[in-house]
Amino acid sequence: MMGIVTFANLLAAANETKTGRLPGQWTPAACRVWREAEPEDARLLEATLAWELATGRTATADDEGAV
Repeated sequence: MMGIVTFANLLAAANETKTGRLPGQWTPAACRVWREAEPEDARLLEATLAWELATGRTATADDEGAV
């Protein structure tokens, strides 16, 4: 997928969109990241989007501990 995967660059890759992304929204970029990611990183992305739905806001790198 991409070099060393951190929470911040996982979010950045999933957020690649011209129109923005709503909390919990699976965009084409987020789907691509999920398909190409290592299983642990794919689960982290799923957890992040579920956390966004629960909190009603889009995650940032500062939210890693909460996710």
